[in-house]
Amino acid sequence: RQPIPAVTATSLLIIAFNSLLGFCGDLMNRSINWQFLFSITALSISGLLLGYWFGKNLRWKISAQRGFALFTMFMALSILATLFL
Repeated sequence: RQPIPAVTATSLLIIAFNSLLGFCGDLMNRSINWQFLFSITALSISGLLLGYWFGKNLRWKISAQRGFALFTMFMALSILATLFL
């Protein structure tokens, strides 16, 4: 059984590598809207810092497994609502 931090880090590394390869492929064939790319990057970094701050400063503690389950349920319901409404 693998520890959760190792599994999470491995998954994120694979996702990052896959994204980098796709981006490099697009650099060769398409023009990149750099302003949009930097805006999304800034929003991502802001979300990362905000999540870090919430993780350190909130009083209640929720397990990572339960938090991920709730997030997955919320995303599934929002996708279903988008499809059917």
